[in-house]
Amino acid sequence: MLGVLPTVQSGSFLPSGSPDIDTARKAVTASPTDASNHRERTLLLFMWLGALQQQGADTRSFFELDREYYRLEPQLNRLKNGQPSPALKQMCDFVDRAYKAMEEIQTSLVEKGPIFKPFEGDPANAPKGGDMEADWPMFQRNEHNTGYTPAPGPATGREAWRFPVGLGWYSRPVVEDGRVYIASPGIRTIALCLDLQTGDEIWKATQLHPEFGIYKYPAIASSPVIQGDKIILREVNSHGGNQGQAKHLVYLDKATGKTLSRKFAGHVDYRTRNAPVAANDQFVVYPFGVHDIYGSPAICENFNRLICADKANENKQWEFNVGDIDALAEPVISGDRVLQGTMEGYLYSLKLAGGNQDERIAWKFKADGSINTSVTVADGKVYFGANGGTLYCLDEQTGKQLWERKVSPVAAGARKHFTTPTVSGERLYVGAANRRVYCLNRNSGEILWSKEVSDWVRARPVVTKEGVFAATVDGQLHRLTTDGKLLWSKPVSPHPIYADIALAGDRLLINDSNLRLYCLDLNGTVVWQKSILNAFTNAEGERIFTDVLSGGTYYQSKPTAYRGKLLFGNPAGFLYALDANSGKELWKFEMGGAISVGPACADGKIYAGQQGGERFFYCVDAETGSLVWKQTLPGH
Repeated sequence: MLGVLPTVQSGSFLPSGSPDIDTARKAVTASPTDASNHRERTLLLFMWLGALQQQGADTRSFFELDREYYRLEPQLNRLKNGQPSPALKQMCDFVDRAYKAMEEIQTSLVEKGPIFKPFEGDPANAPKGGDMEADWPMFQRNEHNTGYTPAPGPATGREAWRFPVGLGWYSRPVVEDGRVYIASPGIRTIALCLDLQTGDEIWKATQLHPEFGIYKYPAIASSPVIQGDKIILREVNSHGGNQGQAKHLVYLDKATGKTLSRKFAGHVDYRTRNAPVAANDQFVVYPFGVHDIYGSPAICENFNRLICADKANENKQWEFNVGDIDALAEPVISGDRVLQGTMEGYLYSLKLAGGNQDERIAWKFKADGSINTSVTVADGKVYFGANGGTLYCLDEQTGKQLWERKVSPVAAGARKHFTTPTVSGERLYVGAANRRVYCLNRNSGEILWSKEVSDWVRARPVVTKEGVFAATVDGQLHRLTTDGKLLWSKPVSPHPIYADIALAGDRLLINDSNLRLYCLDLNGTVVWQKSILNAFTNAEGERIFTDVLSGGTYYQSKPTAYRGKLLFGNPAGFLYALDANSGKELWKFEMGGAISVGPACADGKIYAGQQGGERFFYCVDAETGSLVWKQTLPGH
């Protein structure tokens, strides 16, 4: 459910589309800005500016004010004899003047319309000749960075095709007592609580920090964790490492959304796409890495330690190194243990309380590949899949293997071949990157059936009396019978679905990578939807964001063109090859973090790296997307 901007008469108050922004506008008119409110008003001012720019408003008159702000902002936190900087009074005056200027921009947009409207060129005047088969095989085309191509320019500028990119959004909704809790990666909003039946907002949790900036402000990228009367979230961003602003677990009041505390948990780079954390009523557990990038010398270690602290994250109980490579699977707490999978293929069962470090390991198990998804624990057994293509069942107390089951084919280009398994009765359901949903006897590991669906299955399947539901990376939802018959496949979103589905009675809740939450009934019909990042819908049906995506620059990879293919990386860690003429996906290859630089192409091979999630640089085959080699780079 998105708000729709109402039509208004000229001369009346012109709504921005955001209740928060409009409240601030009225407050500025009623009372001057002062030390108690300048920070919040400044934040909402720039959110308003962003919303107007999305609508095509002429914001050129704000240019000098923008320069003035960035001159004043660095001075605000400087103290003299314990007193605030003189820049504070100047900043308060600036905020009042800036709101007045923005009112004029808002009025101009409504009365005159956007400054620019899309148009198509005249084909008769389009460039003639040129090399239609010319490649653009790397950033700025060649090793000399000339940026020159012998290909002709576009004939008209008409859209030929589009392909969804989206974020690597793995945060899943959490439901309790008719309420839906979802994380938001906004500069202002960090979480929402919604009514399950209607999608109406019950509360919104917001944040405010001493230094303003997209890179400086934290973004929330964890799934909400319910701990009694609290909600726990974890921050990410790209700025400052453990010396920056984003390094905490955030504790919210579950009833109101009010922030109760922020406790240090270590920096998580936004390009990892997820900030794992687990908790029960005694402990909180999370992976950790040292990121002191402004120290001398700078230190940036792997995300390979597991921290266990008391439930308020005030006192560390222990710290355990789980290997040499990043551990990005979510830890799972079960009883007096925590289970953690690693990229090196180990599953650790660690004692939460008591004992020394030598006694911390209850057991560990080596699988045939990386364990990059969380495990499922049921009735004293642990179920999980590894990237070598094998599903395992272990005894929870001893780690003894009870069975294993190899599947074929194995998607070698997937960082997470299997989803987290789902147990229902005597059956185990799991999705895979080979486009299949599997049903196994959970006691023996016998495969009872498998069914091919439209794309990789990344979201954990859910099971109801109506059947088995599986979401795929192409944005579809599939419903199967418990005997493996496909009943229907319906598009939910044009963007990929990575996050696990939440089941609440006769409702399915699905987050997509375009930051929308969908609530569907068991027939696949959308009951309501909600933008996870605050937004409204304009008259053209476009979503206009009234919050700003925080944490970093998510869309960085430039496209390259090679042998009739368009190649690019996305924030979810996928390297894509598309048919340049149709936009059809030819193949995808998954890495451990956001792919922030355009791939380079030569001799039938594609070269690309990624940031934040692992240490590898990759070479893949241009025709198939299969791995040729990967290696670590010095200093990475």
